[in-house]
Amino acid sequence: MQREADDASPTILGRQTNAAEADHLLQRQQIRRDSKDRDNRRDGVYLIYGFLLMLVGMAVGFVFLGIGWRMDPGHAIGIPPSKFYAPYVIHLAESVPVSADPSLSLGQHRSAAHDDDKMSHIAVSWRLTSSNDTSHPHRRIDCPASPPSSVYEDLLACGVLKDGHPYYRFNELRYRWVALSNWTYTASFVLTGTHLRHRIVLLDLHGVDTFAQVRLNGHQVGTLDNMFVKYTFQIQPYLRLGRNELSFRFANAIHVGEREAARFPYPVPVTENLYDLPNRNFVRKAQSDFGWDWGPGFAPMGIWRSVHAVGLSEGRIEHVVTDQVFEGNGLSAVKVTSEVGVLLDPCMRGDLMLSATFMGQTLSKKIPPGDCRSPPSTSSAPEPLHSLSFTFSFHVTNPPLWWPRGYSGTPGRLVPLNVTLGVPSSPSLHLHVGEDHDGSIDRRVVLVGLRRVRLVREPLTHAASLKQGERIENWPYCRSGIEWYQKREPSLTFCEAYGKVRAEGQTWDNELGEYCGHPDCCDTTHGKFSQCNKCPASVAECSTSYKPESFYFEVNGVPVYAKGANVIPFSSFHATVTQEDVEAILESALAAEMNMLRVWGGGIYQEEYFYDWCDAHGILVWQEFIFACAMYPTHKPFLDNVRQEVRIQVRRLASHPSIVIWGGSNENEAALQWYRDSQSNRDLYLSEYNVLYIDTIHDEFRKVGPPSAIFLDSSPTNGPLTEYPDTYRKQWGDPYDIHRGDVHFYDYGIDCLKTSHYPRAKFVSEFGFQSLPSILAYAGLAEPADLTLSSNFSAFRMRHPGGNRELIEVIGKHFSLPPSQHAPAAVPDEAYLRHADLGRPQTTPDITSGLAGALMEPLALSRLPKGAQDFASLTWLSQLEQSMCYDAAISYWRRLKSDKAVMTMGVLYWQLNDVWQGPSWSSLEYSGKWKPLHYAARSFFGPLMVRGEYVPRKDTTRIYAVSDINERLDGGTLQVQLVRFRDGAVLWREELGELSLAPLSAAVIHQFKISRAFKGLPPSPRRRTLDATTDTDLRQHLLCSPNDCFFTMQLSFNDSKTQTSSKSSSHHAEGHLVMCPYKLADLSRAEVSVEGIDVQGAAAKVRVKAAEGGGVAMFVWLESPMAGRFSDNGFHLLPGASREVTFECRLDCSFALSNFTSTLLTRNLYDTFASYQPHNTRRLDEPIDAVPMRLWEFCHDCTREDPDLKLHGIFSSHMVLPRAPQQARIWGWAKKGVTVTIRIEQKTSTSKGSDPQQFSPSYYVRADEDTGAWELLLPRVEASAEGRRISVSTSEGGVLLEDVVFGDVWLCSGQSNMQMTLNGDLEGQEYITTADRYPHIRMFTVNLSASDTPREDLSSLASFAWAPSRPQSFFAANESATHSNLTRDHFFKYHSAVCYTFGRHLDTLLNHQAEKEPTVPIGLVTSAWGGQRIESFMSAAAINDLSCGGVDGSPVRPLRVDGGNDRPVGESERSGAAMWWQALDAYPMCREAIEAYNRTKGGVVGVCEGWRKVRQGWTPSCDDRPDQACLSDGFTANNASACPPRLPGCSSRRDSHCPWCLGPRQVWNGLLHPLKKVDVKGVIWYQGEQDTSDSSDLSMYSCRFPAFVADVRHQWLSPELPFWFVQLAAYEEPSALDFKTMRWQQTSALQLPHTGMVSAVDLGDPTSPLDPIHPRHKAEIGKRLATQIAGHVYGIPIPATSIPPSLVPSGTKTARGRIVLAFSHGDGLHTAGTRGCRTCCDDANATTLFDVQVERSAEGGKKEREREWVGVPLAKTIVDSEGQAGRVELHLDGLGLGLGEGEGGGGEGGTVLGVRMLWYGYPQCALYSSGKMVVTPFVMDLSPRNHSRQRARRT
Repeated sequence: MQREADDASPTILGRQTNAAEADHLLQRQQIRRDSKDRDNRRDGVYLIYGFLLMLVGMAVGFVFLGIGWRMDPGHAIGIPPSKFYAPYVIHLAESVPVSADPSLSLGQHRSAAHDDDKMSHIAVSWRLTSSNDTSHPHRRIDCPASPPSSVYEDLLACGVLKDGHPYYRFNELRYRWVALSNWTYTASFVLTGTHLRHRIVLLDLHGVDTFAQVRLNGHQVGTLDNMFVKYTFQIQPYLRLGRNELSFRFANAIHVGEREAARFPYPVPVTENLYDLPNRNFVRKAQSDFGWDWGPGFAPMGIWRSVHAVGLSEGRIEHVVTDQVFEGNGLSAVKVTSEVGVLLDPCMRGDLMLSATFMGQTLSKKIPPGDCRSPPSTSSAPEPLHSLSFTFSFHVTNPPLWWPRGYSGTPGRLVPLNVTLGVPSSPSLHLHVGEDHDGSIDRRVVLVGLRRVRLVREPLTHAASLKQGERIENWPYCRSGIEWYQKREPSLTFCEAYGKVRAEGQTWDNELGEYCGHPDCCDTTHGKFSQCNKCPASVAECSTSYKPESFYFEVNGVPVYAKGANVIPFSSFHATVTQEDVEAILESALAAEMNMLRVWGGGIYQEEYFYDWCDAHGILVWQEFIFACAMYPTHKPFLDNVRQEVRIQVRRLASHPSIVIWGGSNENEAALQWYRDSQSNRDLYLSEYNVLYIDTIHDEFRKVGPPSAIFLDSSPTNGPLTEYPDTYRKQWGDPYDIHRGDVHFYDYGIDCLKTSHYPRAKFVSEFGFQSLPSILAYAGLAEPADLTLSSNFSAFRMRHPGGNRELIEVIGKHFSLPPSQHAPAAVPDEAYLRHADLGRPQTTPDITSGLAGALMEPLALSRLPKGAQDFASLTWLSQLEQSMCYDAAISYWRRLKSDKAVMTMGVLYWQLNDVWQGPSWSSLEYSGKWKPLHYAARSFFGPLMVRGEYVPRKDTTRIYAVSDINERLDGGTLQVQLVRFRDGAVLWREELGELSLAPLSAAVIHQFKISRAFKGLPPSPRRRTLDATTDTDLRQHLLCSPNDCFFTMQLSFNDSKTQTSSKSSSHHAEGHLVMCPYKLADLSRAEVSVEGIDVQGAAAKVRVKAAEGGGVAMFVWLESPMAGRFSDNGFHLLPGASREVTFECRLDCSFALSNFTSTLLTRNLYDTFASYQPHNTRRLDEPIDAVPMRLWEFCHDCTREDPDLKLHGIFSSHMVLPRAPQQARIWGWAKKGVTVTIRIEQKTSTSKGSDPQQFSPSYYVRADEDTGAWELLLPRVEASAEGRRISVSTSEGGVLLEDVVFGDVWLCSGQSNMQMTLNGDLEGQEYITTADRYPHIRMFTVNLSASDTPREDLSSLASFAWAPSRPQSFFAANESATHSNLTRDHFFKYHSAVCYTFGRHLDTLLNHQAEKEPTVPIGLVTSAWGGQRIESFMSAAAINDLSCGGVDGSPVRPLRVDGGNDRPVGESERSGAAMWWQALDAYPMCREAIEAYNRTKGGVVGVCEGWRKVRQGWTPSCDDRPDQACLSDGFTANNASACPPRLPGCSSRRDSHCPWCLGPRQVWNGLLHPLKKVDVKGVIWYQGEQDTSDSSDLSMYSCRFPAFVADVRHQWLSPELPFWFVQLAAYEEPSALDFKTMRWQQTSALQLPHTGMVSAVDLGDPTSPLDPIHPRHKAEIGKRLATQIAGHVYGIPIPATSIPPSLVPSGTKTARGRIVLAFSHGDGLHTAGTRGCRTCCDDANATTLFDVQVERSAEGGKKEREREWVGVPLAKTIVDSEGQAGRVELHLDGLGLGLGEGEGGGGEGGTVLGVRMLWYGYPQCALYSSGKMVVTPFVMDLSPRNHSRQRARRT
């Protein structure tokens, strides 16, 4: 293979006479022209040459050449017959590397004249103008321009972009008008007759982005539509003497993509990212230009690569593509073939000679003159050129081999191939170029790398056989379809039924319980797109077995372990990237021991110098075509465009030896599973996939590329079944199959340091974790106030959805976080735009002052606000965490290389570089600065690596060594030390010698018992121990524990001769093993000082030292705002130790190094923690596993009480903690700074006879120094009904929780209907008597407690503690002074009926089914308060964020609660019931009466209402007492003095509509905020009655309720938290409470994902002893909730009869006098009376279900038309009409509606405008399905203007 020495798209043509000149031209090609403004006159004349007479009979003939007159009179030139004029290149726009800071390079261009090339040295003036149809907010723009560039650079230089750099703060959105506008670039230049004498003048466009029309002097030259295509046009006929004008009229890609997508016949789905631009998949442009989850979306347009005008005499070389085939299986002989493409003048005047020279062999081919059938044209149309290809073959023996880095002492060895196009020697013809010219008119120097590359995909004989296809349990709705078929045809086998489902081509809808072919059939209301899945292409149950396959690259017969990263574009503005910038990134990759880079398929094909550098340094390249994360269109114009792109790029790049594999796309095979469209119609998109990637890209690739090249259609993929030279047949299956092919792996919920989470894959081509850029990266781009994780800037900069939350969770597992950085974004990411104030102009930032300037000063960070300093700490911790995650994963994958059943042979992490300054997965920041990850990569990618693995349950530590050295290593030594954090003392040391390591292998080289090391015991006698503790008594105790000490490892091999070096060499590797999260490590103060700095030229040597007498300085970090890197960083220093590192400066070194000393920053882990947490006492997220030792009591401290230790009120025995995948959280308070120990009982021991408690893990966390608060995230635990103990203790005492289980916790909240207990339910007694049958239900009830400020804990009166649904357990759990004298029935008097019955039915569906494992306990937390409006349940943040209007568009009444409260809780601060009972202590009889009244009302009316009733004369009876004892004697109805005349919180008439209502956010503060850390599975909600009492509140409910739901998810940090609510029941009319409107308002929340509703519209009961507002059928409501949640949340199949019928808008039809309605799940539709009136449907003439709205002419001849709703009697309502299930007809004749002719009436008569159902406060008759599921109310617009009739709203 080889590379081309000049630009791949031939920018310099035909002037190369020797290698030196070629190099000179290449260098010259990098310089931009400075002056482009000079004007010349247009006029000039062409000289007319006469023709020569032919002399008959003479030996020498003369050729007459005539040049016709041009279109412009007087302009003509002639070409002397005996001369070929030398080619020339006019650089109209030239790519030039600019030496500048890449973060500031936008808009900075340099240029210089080509003094040595008079033909090219012309003035070119460029201008950028806006088009008339642009959407920008400014006047018409006309600016100077400097291509190559995009419009952003030129507008910025021109001063149009007044808000500063596009990367500055929110400018991406401020400048979006630029991308949405159309622009024109115009070049003006002057040509002389010398330029016009060539017959051929070509316009070479090496990169135009993207859609443009090219015009020259008014002539249409061409139309462009691909950023990656080099376009060449013949322009000689359009040129003129004097001034010429070349224009590029750009159309913006967003509008073009939108237009093309609209034209396409079906959806073509694409992955969307935050703030990105749409329809990128219809545009052949860098896909990341539209935005990605690590970068912005600017969609720039412009001329991003060079523009040349090339004058040719005869032709030029277009491309050189080489291939090589080694003979046999050896490397001793190779055949090198070279295909050379040339572009020729069809009327050339003589022979040309094409020659190729390689390794001393020269081959030539003569090219005869072309077939010029007509004289030169006199028209202005360009003449077509001839394109020819020629092949040369060379045979080479003992070739010098090209090797990848690390496998040879001379990697990247290249051999030149010289290709020359010239004129044969002739006495009559000569080239007019000078005396020393060798006759060539074009030349290429291509550097060839001779290597044999194979992608080895062979069965692994040591691995067990596997089944092809996916597991059916991952496709539950496929399984439902299969079971449906098997029920219909019992004789069908599983696989036969699977085949039928696949053949159907339809989707199984689990809600409908049937197949449906239209896109609306699947229920996606709750984001369950998986419900729309069809069956996978293959399932394991119906497929043949296969062997796992290897996947690795073999170069020259040697297996290569690929170590590297993925490369994305280097900037959002591609033209600003310089060769120096790119090579600096590549040098960093090389310094990190990488040997492979993957050019990601969502960016760009890199510049030639990128591949040249990789060729020369032995870096392998995985090159992808630019298709990523989307489906793509396949119409012919698009495919033709793609073919052209593939042809040009393959010819440009295929000869580079570094490119060892080509990929068709990034993740597009996997994307077939991502989108609803491709899931529901997989066959269509699979077919389109084949058309694009196999029939088009692969086909064209094979036509023009080298035959030996490797191609895969996507990544990840299983690879093809067969490939070239056979047909490419794809091996379909799970693209993430770890047993073959490559995989991508991302999981941000795992503990990244636990290697068991990582897939044992063959090749990992993507994986990673995010980190934040350093605070220095934001210099000039942010304001100091932006530098906090809670700012809108941080929210905007994070493009990965939920990324900031994930970062906190990932980092928090191992590091203590700054408290100020725990807060989420100031507003949700998706809502922040409302607050960004994008319309306000900002001052252009001065990058030399403000934040940027401050960071260049000494002690810069200390001068920032405290929040910014904490943010700086957080950014560094995020980068440390990232480096640790990558180290753990990659070290694990590297050691799997020798596992013959796995054989992992490559890791390319995501990602190497950044496109801007923002959070990403990169190891290099945008400026090129190294993150800790990149420093760590030098170790985990090193040729020799040593790592340790701690296995606590086996009391073992293993030491692994990995070698990528292709020779055996002998004579090695390993030293292992146990070092104490707090003082650096070496407590234990072991040394081994004479170690050996096989070539290219991984092995366990040592293992030892960790308990022996912790006790200081010597190793086995065979090993030598140095400085081990000898005190016998001391050895009986632990010298160390996992959080006190860590291990260091040093592995060395000396005097080894390797293939990569002929000299003796040594290999050394270091590693360390930390056994606890760093936040729990016993760190002590570690001071690191800079002892000296020695500046030498562009480098500075820095000596740092750790102070003696302190602790180990972990992760010593050096940082400078200067561009450059340190030779080492992030290292550990023992006390008193020092290290010298070198800083290598990159830009402006002479100036900056003078300030290096004052700007150098140092930090380490201890001082970072201490900056916000003086004693390292914060949170713990993961355990320290106990080391087996002497058995202690499970909780020896729990026998006594620590008065300072307190658990949050939610924690008690019998509780339910959340199961995996959720993480249980436990928190509380203790004495400040003490260590809290948490231990969880583990029931299963690891070996027979061992004590179970011996292996119960312990967890440690220190209480906060300021507040005493502590918090712990437990590891994930699978569902288990087996109770276990949890102890929480300090050294002073502890608490023991018993019978704790792991399951699902549901929160039940709302107002009185959620509060009502089973005692008031009609079926309550049955549920009470059978409660013992359901032991897996556990309940917790929060008592009433309001507050003006958010409470962290539950009130002291708060709760009835956790108890199983067995009354005796309830008594035991709640025996206290607070809950004395409990009777049996109290168990159900204090727990919600809706909540309990919901839990009962959910438990039945989850746990009472055959073969259901494991049991899932159900925890129910009731936190409800009767008689309260929605605003009382909302947080202050949610209330203050309200910005929507009422349902009718009316503005919302302000509810701001910033400084006070418009409805105070009472006359003074109080705590709910505690305040009332204290006030009633002096009135015992009043208190007893209030309690009695409350019991008669189901426990829901509250103290205030009871007090008023007693004051008004209500008297209790003896039956009101649970113990049947009457009240005290003397209490009568007339004795009002038994109650006080005033009661705090009840006396003030604060609200005429609701005197008992609390103010905004007071219920939230007291009842819900204390529970926000409880990890609930979901929420059920029953509320809204109180909001119907005030019309203003009612109109705002549709705004407040969705805001409340969204805020609950935000507060619980769970965007997908299931939230189900109850639609209000019937309420007797006439009434001031407008329930019918409220039901409609409630449905506003259904627009939110993961939100559902069940209706209680048919459950109202006017016979209720309470009132109809409290239906007594709570058990039915609970059952409806459980059934729907089981299906939608848990994926349990729901019988079709249990699904409420719903209106199908598309099935609605209207005709004259008739309306036909269609309902899904409408089998057995019938009318029936509701629960409160079973006979109410009997009178068919008086009863109505439906109303129709009619518009007709007003009486009395008025012009206005009147509208009214008219009821349709049951007698006119035909159910299941015409025998069709789910069909209802409304007959409107005879109702006196005055309907005219036409559809639904019209004309002079009336017009039907709408229909609604059950639009009554108390519907007494309803419509039911055969499963007794009520049809929910709805309103539907049938007006003529609503032709689609899709605006039905289910209520």
